[in-house]
Amino acid sequence: MIYTLDILKFRTMFPEYSDTSKYPDESIQLQWDMATCYIAPYNQEWIYGCARENAIYLMTAHLLALADKIASKTTLQLKGSSTIDKISVTMTPPPFKNQFQYWLLLTPRGSQLFALIQSKMAGGVTIGGLPERSAFRKVWGVF
Repeated sequence: MIYTLDILKFRTMFPEYSDTSKYPDESIQLQWDMATCYIAPYNQEWIYGCARENAIYLMTAHLLALADKIASKTTLQLKGSSTIDKISVTMTPPPFKNQFQYWLLLTPRGSQLFALIQSKMAGGVTIGGLPERSAFRKVWGVF
């Protein structure tokens, strides 16, 4: 199954994007298309069904929120300290495990997406290799 954008459902799930003049259907569709570059629009191993659909919707909302921050020239970095006299500003590195986690936690919808991804990957994910590497038994039930 390939998931496609339902604009009415998106606007119902995320009422902050219900203003059709500020958020036309085309801009939401554009962000949906970009969201499917991050999260595939079809079922895969560790996230599938309504969880995958919700993940794509959350990624779309996250990308829209980031676009709003960029348009309003809001900083996306954490300020560590600043000095007025002799002007010095330092930025602290993000207190996260990786850059993707930091990027997702920049918006509330990204935080929701991060929680969804974490819950679906609780046992870990095996990519590639033989299928028995992700199980306790070998392919035909032999130990």
